[in-house]
Amino acid sequence: MNRYIKLVLLFPLLMFFSCSKDKGSDVGEAKELVSYKTIEGNWQLQQWNNEYLLEGQFLFINFSRTDHKFTMYQHFDSQISRKLTGTYKLQKSKHEIDYISGEYDFGYGLWHNDYDIVIFAAPKRRMVWTASSDPSDVQVFVPVDTIPSSVL
Repeated sequence: MNRYIKLVLLFPLLMFFSCSKDKGSDVGEAKELVSYKTIEGNWQLQQWNNEYLLEGQFLFINFSRTDHKFTMYQHFDSQISRKLTGTYKLQKSKHEIDYISGEYDFGYGLWHNDYDIVIFAAPKRRMVWTASSDPSDVQVFVPVDTIPSSVL
């Protein structure tokens, strides 16, 4: 009986340590180191909160690693697409989680959130952002060679 009680008490502890704490990861998927070099280039928002974007909606973002600037083209909430620019920073939280934060140019202020960031390696390379203040706010970006000229 004593052995049974120990097993029952040990089971929740084993479950706690066996659960993955990785946001947005699939078992066995390789991750890339988050750095200014790995984030550099053009990215397209593919999913937001597990939903694909509606037809006509888009968000493309280009990250420059040398000057830590971004250029964003988005079409969500207006009749025409908008171009936004600014600067971004990659940092680690006190829990050693990579996150990205940014500030828009021309007095538009800080991004609404800081985002925990994970970059998954090829063959399904993607970047997953989870809002630090709202874990249900998840954005999935995929790399693109160029931003379409129709967007520019």
